[in-house]
Amino acid sequence: MNPGLSILMPVYNSAAFLEESVSQLIRFLSKHSTDYEILLGDDASMDHSPRLMDDLARRHASVRCFYHSRNQGLGVNLRRLMREARGEIWAYMDADLPFGVEVLGGLIPYTRNYDVVVASRYLGIPARVTWERRVASRLYYFFCERCFGVTVRDLGSGTVLMKKVKCEDLPLEARGFAIHAEFFVKARARGLSVKEVGWVSRRTGKGSFRICRHGWETLRETVDIWRKLKLGAAFF
Repeated sequence: MNPGLSILMPVYNSAAFLEESVSQLIRFLSKHSTDYEILLGDDASMDHSPRLMDDLARRHASVRCFYHSRNQGLGVNLRRLMREARGEIWAYMDADLPFGVEVLGGLIPYTRNYDVVVASRYLGIPARVTWERRVASRLYYFFCERCFGVTVRDLGSGTVLMKKVKCEDLPLEARGFAIHAEFFVKARARGLSVKEVGWVSRRTGKGSFRICRHGWETLRETVDIWRKLKLGAAFF
């Protein structure tokens, strides 16, 4: 029988918190279900994340690991995990668990009525992010809302639940962080139902995304999505 829940966790230089994050997930999920798997995808980390992943997989039958020999970007990494996932519900979670593990208990009930459920820092809850991240997130949100009609406020949430049957064949192409916006653009075009749920983040805005390093490339990829849409390129 396929696992009911697949945790999709992209990994990149996550050694400082990876073992604790996976341990927290296993403790939480073991109390609530035996029907789960945790998929870890390393994108050519430069620290000892791959060794930690090997050890976690040896100790826990629920952990499966996948590796890239060279860095290919979040989008490529996440798509690989989607292809490998067996569960009926997918939970994409950043490796530092920005909303903690308890968020799963809060979001899973919504999957009965919605195809996609998003934990949001920006929905009626004070966001624990730096002002630079807040400004960049707001500008990116307004851009995506204006260009695509996407109204998800926390596009880079880092905690998104999806029904496999509705999302497994979305034709995602972005290689980097624009995978977030592309997912919601194509989910909207497909007519999938999306629920954004306000949740307190425990992250202070210091995830793997760096505005100076990744911002322009993310914007370029997003503009490319818009260009294809305007030119009438088929999404599906």
